[in-house]
Amino acid sequence: MARVAPVVPEETALLCEKCGYIINGIPTDSLCPECATPIAESLPDTRWPPLWEQQDGSAITRFVITTIQIIFAPTRFFRSMNSRADLESSHSFASGHYWITSILFGATAYVHGIWAWPWLWYQRPIQTRQVYGIMMLALFSAAAYWLLVITAALAARLTAWEAAYRGLRLPRRVVQRVLHYHSAHYLPVALLAFLTVVGHQALIQKYPAIDLFAVRYLYVLCAEVILAAGYLFSTYWTGMRNLMYANG
Repeated sequence: MARVAPVVPEETALLCEKCGYIINGIPTDSLCPECATPIAESLPDTRWPPLWEQQDGSAITRFVITTIQIIFAPTRFFRSMNSRADLESSHSFASGHYWITSILFGATAYVHGIWAWPWLWYQRPIQTRQVYGIMMLALFSAAAYWLLVITAALAARLTAWEAAYRGLRLPRRVVQRVLHYHSAHYLPVALLAFLTVVGHQALIQKYPAIDLFAVRYLYVLCAEVILAAGYLFSTYWTGMRNLMYANG
């Protein structure tokens, strides 16, 4: 039997933001017929632009506060964020986090590389190590940056495609907007990896015998990769779930 594709609700359709039921024409002081959620909770005016997109305070202050809101209260942030807006501001927010995260990942890879492959570092003349270090840091950071950009672009395309396949109203522009702000969740992941690697190197410098436990260090890094993957997916889903039926 051929598959009957579900119909994606129109952009003008008013959806219950809890279950996705079309509530056009239903009085705003009543309940959703499907899940009994108050209609008033699904009105477009319950959503507004994030602080980053407003004009109150300096750009640095708005960037920091918005980042804190996303990391520590993602459900509240995405539940109140408007979904249909110009992508320029959200893209600039994501670019800032991509660069910060990329530098942290680049530094992490570089410091770990000195430990894992010391001959790449110590075989070079002392006077050229600083220049070599800057070049490698720049190379690793650039690679991390483009990996993040490509991953986000691929995730946006695949998410929008799957949503349309399932009959969900998640157009690509909305998905991109969610992913732009989701970029803040890369920061704690990159910071944890950086502190782990740099902390391990600092301990080796002070207590050389600790390098005998290198396998445990690698186990810690592997565990962090697994936990980071789970954390990033759960926060990604939090964003998509709270914008899936958004009306504003």
